[in-house]
Amino acid sequence: MDEDIDTLLKVIEQLEAKADFANTPAADKKDSDSKDSPAKPMNADSVDAIVRERVGILRVCDKLHLDGADDMSIPQLKRAIIKSVKPSLRLDDQTEDYINAAYDIALNEVNARKDTDYQRRQIFNMDAAAAKPAMTAGALARRDQMIHDMDGGDD
Repeated sequence: MDEDIDTLLKVIEQLEAKADFANTPAADKKDSDSKDSPAKPMNADSVDAIVRERVGILRVCDKLHLDGADDMSIPQLKRAIIKSVKPSLRLDDQTEDYINAAYDIALNEVNARKDTDYQRRQIFNMDAAAAKPAMTAGALARRDQMIHDMDGGDD
């Protein structure tokens, strides 16, 4: 029964994070928090998982142009990413589950953004489409009429 209650509490915290994330406006100011999670026992698989998680988080930090990410712990990085996406979201005294849920939402929002490379491809493709005009039905009909007239018409 305790496991069920813990599971329900985690779900409630995730829903609270989602609601708080949706109800705060995005802005450009940045804050920093320094709340670390307690140490856990380590084996080769857990080290591998942590390294993969950290590399993924650092890639997101690079995408958001966050400075000093190399010196932060994983919880600090997650908080920095959340603050970068939603600076007005209050992360004080929030649980690890809340932070993880808010981070997942922030990650989805970052991945949904269109970067400058996407915009360049769009502009390039629009220029290419504009340079090659498509024949409309009227133009095709006029071409067929011209060919018919060159062949002698109704003679």
